Amino acid sequence: MRVLGLVLAAVVLCSSTPVQGQTYTNFGEGTASCGEWTEHHHPQQLAPRTAIQNSWLHGFLTAASLYRTGGPDFATPADSFGAIAWVSNYCRQNPLDNLAKAANALTNELRRRIPN
Repeated sequence: MRVLGLVLAAVVLCSSTPVQGQTYTNFGEGTASCGEWTEHHHPQQLAPRTAIQNSWLHGFLTAASLYRTGGPDFATPADSFGAIAWVSNYCRQNPLDNLAKAANALTNELRRRIPN
């Protein structure tokens, strides 16, 4: 019985979603500043790190979509190029924010655009 309780607790913890205002741990490219994102996303000269940052963004959006709390999938209307362009615009305006904050702002924007 104790093992079942531990398993259920693990499932609940792993399947929970961050609530607005709740803190979470940020890993990898999510810790990079928007200034770094902007530096690596010049259309004329893409840096090798660009693909890594783009992949991190796609993973963030996928996880946010997977662990959403009910409602329609907010990520469905988004496409890869649109998401990257949106984050690029955000980062140009907020160079001191990190990539995780930019990605979270994008998920909030996508949720806002879901028709009621």
